[in-house]
Amino acid sequence: MMEWWEALTLLQKIFVGCAVPSSLFILLTFALSCITLDAEFHHGNFDLDLDDPFGIFNLRGFMTFLAIGGITGYGLTLSSKLSPLIAIAGALGAGLIAGKTTTALMNYLMKTDSNGNIKTENAIGKRGEVYLTIPANGKGQGKVNVLVQGKLVEFDAITNKGVELKTGDTIAVIDIKEGNVLVVESDINYIKEPDILKGSETSESDVNYLKEPETLKE
Repeated sequence: MMEWWEALTLLQKIFVGCAVPSSLFILLTFALSCITLDAEFHHGNFDLDLDDPFGIFNLRGFMTFLAIGGITGYGLTLSSKLSPLIAIAGALGAGLIAGKTTTALMNYLMKTDSNGNIKTENAIGKRGEVYLTIPANGKGQGKVNVLVQGKLVEFDAITNKGVELKTGDTIAVIDIKEGNVLVVESDINYIKEPDILKGSETSESDVNYLKEPETLKE
């Protein structure tokens, strides 16, 4: 094994170093997800709070990018007819495609499972937490986790307020746009405007909470 490793070029070692740990991670998470089907790895699908033009910056997508990119790059370096630049380009291309595909597939499966029996309108008046930053003034979508019908559900979300909502901020759902995109705002502002709940399906516990904003004064 050591002789094989020592015989590799620097570029090959980089590719192998990316491919092996990420492949082991993917196999481990797959095995654990088979054991804990109900968990669906919501806590393992960490969305990194980055400007992401390729749509792969969550944990699964990024690890898939490293695994497939590393394997592809290493395979290309075995051909003496290909330059290192071609191997790097091929690794990046394969990794991006694999990461994007994995992310899209997992998001689809998670939403299908989470939202299969969920009525999105029941999210109105509920509170939740931001886990992917939501730009201010409706200039882009983020993501939130909201407890609906006793289940923690992932939703795309926007805010029309002038303040960006960051990961970890507590939010309240005030409306729903086309495509089941939630309109949210910070929880403090929401409590100051309880009349927005009129006509929504709000639980008794939510109403009691909103009727007692003075509990937050301290």
